[in-house]
Amino acid sequence: MYKISGIRMRKSIKFSFMLCLIITTFMISACSVDVNTTATKNEKASEVKLIADATKYYRITGKELISFLGNPESKEPWDFASPNGKKYKAITYTYDGGNQEFLSIDGKIVRFTYYGNGMKYKNDNDLYKSFGFVPKEDMKIVIKSDNALKVHSVTEKIPEFWAVILDNEIDTVKITYDLRYF
Repeated sequence: MYKISGIRMRKSIKFSFMLCLIITTFMISACSVDVNTTATKNEKASEVKLIADATKYYRITGKELISFLGNPESKEPWDFASPNGKKYKAITYTYDGGNQEFLSIDGKIVRFTYYGNGMKYKNDNDLYKSFGFVPKEDMKIVIKSDNALKVHSVTEKIPEFWAVILDNEIDTVKITYDLRYF
């Protein structure tokens, strides 16, 4: 058996300690890189395509709408027979090849309607995000089924959100800004 002198023993212990420290550092770094990579992948997977920032259309005028989106593809005045039994002079502004309509009554946008074009429905939260908002925690779910979602008191600016989902695709979304007309 070999005898190791005191100096060699201390050098050997220092070397072993440094080697363990380096190995531990590399292991921690590798784990944190893996966690960060996984987090980045999850963030990308949960990114949602913004269809429209629905909150910015809250009770704006037709002129303000045109300043946001440009001239509409069509602008149709008509008489709106409301479910509340009254008739109102209304104007519908149409954009995006007919996929987006804005209903104006009494000079204000009161409803935004989106007609889907094949966008897949994943879950309610992603659906809300695709229209630029996060709902209040105390919102009231009126209808929740495989084919429809209707929610009241969604945000301060959105009193009603109504979505029709067919075959896991968004078919129609109606965002109401003023319930007095409905």
